[in-house]
Amino acid sequence: MAASTVVAILPADFTKADMSQGGSVTDAVYNQPDVPSTSVTDAVYKPIVLPVPVIAIPSVQALEAVQNAKSAVELKTALTAAGLALNLTSFNALSQEDQVAAAEALLSQSTEGYTDTAAVQQALNKVVAVQRDVAALRNAVAAVNSAGSASQMQSALETPYLGLVMMNYRKLNAEGKLAAAEAVRKAIPTGGFVSRTDIQKAFNTAIASVHS
Repeated sequence: MAASTVVAILPADFTKADMSQGGSVTDAVYNQPDVPSTSVTDAVYKPIVLPVPVIAIPSVQALEAVQNAKSAVELKTALTAAGLALNLTSFNALSQEDQVAAAEALLSQSTEGYTDTAAVQQALNKVVAVQRDVAALRNAVAAVNSAGSASQMQSALETPYLGLVMMNYRKLNAEGKLAAAEAVRKAIPTGGFVSRTDIQKAFNTAIASVHS
């Protein structure tokens, strides 16, 4: 090996004095203090410990409470158990009356088939959606029965939740629509309209009277 090459690989603190003491270049280079080293194998194959995901398992007792509920009140209470971890946002948005009605609808089904949380959630979502429509219609009918003026009645009749057939009504001008609404208001029976069908009949009669 050329001398110039040897000098290039010597440690920085290697001097001529070291050479003059009879030490070889090899001794000077390789007799250095031990330095801890990490092998490539350790760096590459060092095991990586990943966190174990925690899977929430519904309580067996909570699921059994749903399956064994004997009344709507019992079922309503069972549905709120933390062990089931149900999404109750839509259910809680219902009134207390409608929550019980939804629970009754759920109870009328075969609750023994609810073998897991997913089955309970799916069934609950369906009965809640139906009850929400029932509540919307009930409130729409109540708005018709409580209308205190022609304009209030007009707004109540036109709400989509009531679902009236509006084809002939839309042919009226603004004054005619208001007159028809007033005619319906005056036709409210004692105790109010019971159903959408009753309102539709009165509505049709009112529209016909405006055309006459």
